[in-house]
Amino acid sequence: MEDLYYSEKLKTYFPTRLDVLLYAHDGRGLGHASRAIGIGMALRRLYPHLRILFVTGANISQTLIGNAPLDWIKLPSYASMVENGVSTGIDGPANFYKSVLGKHRSSMLAQIVQSFKPKCVLVDHNPLGKRKELVESLKLSQEFDTKWFLGLRAVIGTQEDFWSDAYAEIFQQYYSDIFWYGDAAVITDSQLSKINTHFNCQAKEMGYVSRLYESRILQPAQQKRLTGLVSVPWFSEHSRNFLTNFFDAVRQRDKEEEWVLYLAKEEVERVQNIFAPLQNCRIYPVGEQYNLDILQTSLALVYSGYNSLMDILAAEIPAVLLQRDMKDQEQDIHVKQLIDACPGSLLKLEDATATAQSINEALNRLLVTSGSHSAIDIQGSQKTAEHLASLCGSSA
Repeated sequence: MEDLYYSEKLKTYFPTRLDVLLYAHDGRGLGHASRAIGIGMALRRLYPHLRILFVTGANISQTLIGNAPLDWIKLPSYASMVENGVSTGIDGPANFYKSVLGKHRSSMLAQIVQSFKPKCVLVDHNPLGKRKELVESLKLSQEFDTKWFLGLRAVIGTQEDFWSDAYAEIFQQYYSDIFWYGDAAVITDSQLSKINTHFNCQAKEMGYVSRLYESRILQPAQQKRLTGLVSVPWFSEHSRNFLTNFFDAVRQRDKEEEWVLYLAKEEVERVQNIFAPLQNCRIYPVGEQYNLDILQTSLALVYSGYNSLMDILAAEIPAVLLQRDMKDQEQDIHVKQLIDACPGSLLKLEDATATAQSINEALNRLLVTSGSHSAIDIQGSQKTAEHLASLCGSSA
């Protein structure tokens, strides 16, 4: 039964429980937060009467949310660095050691769950939360019959933690279902079957979740005024070298082309100094204008994380997909599947070995191709929102 608050002044009752709490731990890239935000945007669009909150430590979340009416709670952020393809945790902006920060975040999440008593919680990727920060909340929420759901990206990769017995056990103990954010017609390497077997659950296929798809629903069609867009939202060991080679590539191209680069904010000034001789390149920190520019560009060069791939599909443009040498192989597997599904409009380059010549060859091929990816299901945000709303007893 719904908990209610009675207002003496208005002589009416108001609900006190949250309908849906969306949780995403803060990873290196934007995928975890972007998926949760896309679903939150769909919930607010389709079911404006529902009570929705998003909670994360990802410090770029407000940029991803933009003007969407999605409220959110910011946890102190974790941080990491990548070396030789391996991610290692380091002190975040609040300057707490990662284990100390984990205890603080665990307490904060438990207080949020205790206060709002959500009917449903949707967790992205990690059923325990970053550094097991959800365990206390999972136990606490049993008092008020909260239903927990796990949302998983299309390709998991070889992450040892994810495929551990601990993940499967916590899922079996506390979670009700899995939502799989992929398209089985594209991902044909038994990824979904492996998830089902590991968690002993028949995951629900929702389609790809694209935050940009949610954003563009309310926007008019955009004219293609830019030649290309480059996005490097976080830097790894070869990103700077790639941008130097990209500078050499653009320097050899038609000066009438228009290029825009969106970079991690701490790298903007350094890269601006490199590109200063080129008048046809603009460089910005990742921000809200990115959402408009990617809809106005003819092609893109992006790293191959889930969020960037979904932006390409939603914008319906051809793209060079940059590959980092990451040990979990998630992006390698995913990109191969998408290239097979979109022949001719997606090309792969390794950031460690890309040269000005190979970059220009890829750009020249893509500038004469179409970027239609309409055969791929990218309506996962809406399908997930509809399912969650039904579990809360709501309809559009």
